[in-house]
Amino acid sequence: MFEIQGPAEKDILREQHRETAYYFSGCAEAFLRKHGLIHVRRHKPESDARGYSILLRGMQAPREIPRGPAFFEGPFTKPILSEFKLHAKEVSCKAVKLFDACRKPIGVLRYSTYTARAIPTQRGEISEPYLYRSPDPLWNRLDIPCQILHGNSDWKPVAFAQFDDHQSKHPVALQQGKRIVFGLPIFDLIAFGNLFPPLEAGYYSMVDHASSFPVETWLAEWLVHSARANGIPVFRVASWPKGFSSAFTIRHDYDRPINDESLEELLTFYRDHNVKSTWFLLTDSIDVDQARRVVEHGHEVALHTVAASFDEFRREVEDFSSAVGFPPRGYSAHGGLGSLGYVGERQHHWAETLGLTYGEMLGKDAGVPHPVHMIRSGIPRVGRLVIPPAHRSLDKGTKPEAHKMNSLLKNIPGWLSDGTHVIVLNHPDIHREQLYKIIDRTDRSTSWNATLFDAAQWWNTVNYHSRIHQTPHGYGIELPEPTRRPITLKVYDSDGSVRELTLKETKDSFRISLAAQQEPVL
Repeated sequence: MFEIQGPAEKDILREQHRETAYYFSGCAEAFLRKHGLIHVRRHKPESDARGYSILLRGMQAPREIPRGPAFFEGPFTKPILSEFKLHAKEVSCKAVKLFDACRKPIGVLRYSTYTARAIPTQRGEISEPYLYRSPDPLWNRLDIPCQILHGNSDWKPVAFAQFDDHQSKHPVALQQGKRIVFGLPIFDLIAFGNLFPPLEAGYYSMVDHASSFPVETWLAEWLVHSARANGIPVFRVASWPKGFSSAFTIRHDYDRPINDESLEELLTFYRDHNVKSTWFLLTDSIDVDQARRVVEHGHEVALHTVAASFDEFRREVEDFSSAVGFPPRGYSAHGGLGSLGYVGERQHHWAETLGLTYGEMLGKDAGVPHPVHMIRSGIPRVGRLVIPPAHRSLDKGTKPEAHKMNSLLKNIPGWLSDGTHVIVLNHPDIHREQLYKIIDRTDRSTSWNATLFDAAQWWNTVNYHSRIHQTPHGYGIELPEPTRRPITLKVYDSDGSVRELTLKETKDSFRISLAAQQEPVL
């Protein structure tokens, strides 16, 4: 079990005031679950830790330090450093490039910035993008507080860092026996890569963004390794249904109409090539018969919003439901003339309030679906809405040559081999030939061909809302609802052995015995 311990809410509010920045580290549980580590709980101060402790930044006194195996997020106060018998040099930077103990690159972390622009209301109108700064100063953090750590020979380097454009590598993570200390707000930076601030105008571009996914993957492996080395059982679910190592989806933004013959040709191609797609529809131009044909072929239709307010968004949901006969389970933001565009947390809040299952993230590639992080009551919290990873657009424009086919053909195999969810965006009235070539030439033999709702529902059920509890005979796993596909679960026993179990579909609870080599039972 992983047990997360962090500051109380009153202390978080005080920390945010001191740093003039939101405290995103409190979303660490979502990071663990995102990487399959579902046996996790919040540590209760009055109880003893029984698993592997994760201490979030903000510890003030040595009495808060657990004596068992633990991972500590920094930066650290002087009393804590003294307790560890460590010395630290303070560093402030805009970007941290991390390296492992062998000095091999891991990835880059930073607090990214954005450009936005008001989308023109009519053709010929000019609207220039600008660097966005939130009126809420807690969103505008750029500097990363880091500590270069030094101790005696008992402390061994776990990770090194380069700061900004400097070439020197400095130790920022050390291990001593059962303890690992990290001299930068690594959970805070990871969480920042999985959220989006509320914008006043439509999102235009990301400035100096780096995906946190490689760092996340490395850190998750380190935590599994550390827990196992200390004899703590670890349960880890595979990212995708049994038999699949990645996922693949075609996303269609249906902005301009296509005729029925063109639609049938596309749906037939998808049937013959085992492709699943999600179609985002504008409510003022829904072709009900075509929407019905898309759904009959096993695909999904969802909302393509142009709403500028919550009331308008709600009306769109109602109009969509009235037209197609059921409410949308997800949305994406339309960027055409007269629309608001993508405005991050504002739309996330609208969608979650109305009970949609998934939303949208632009610019930030989170690799796989993850729960939205939003500010509630002044503190970052994990929400219910699921966010798919950022899409990869085939279309650069509407002209025949304005496409990215060659780039996608080059990069998709690597993205799939990384275990991510690859979402290819296409407007169905253009670049049909290039879309067919991408599908024909991409090896999807180990990829789950799923709609966006399929993927979001899977991650919600298996990763984010599953629960593990101890029973007299071992452990029990509970899911919020049955799954239609089997789950792969790795069990790292306390004796060092590893088992891979299959939790069969249609069940919502399982028992697992760590003592006996047996399959899970209902």
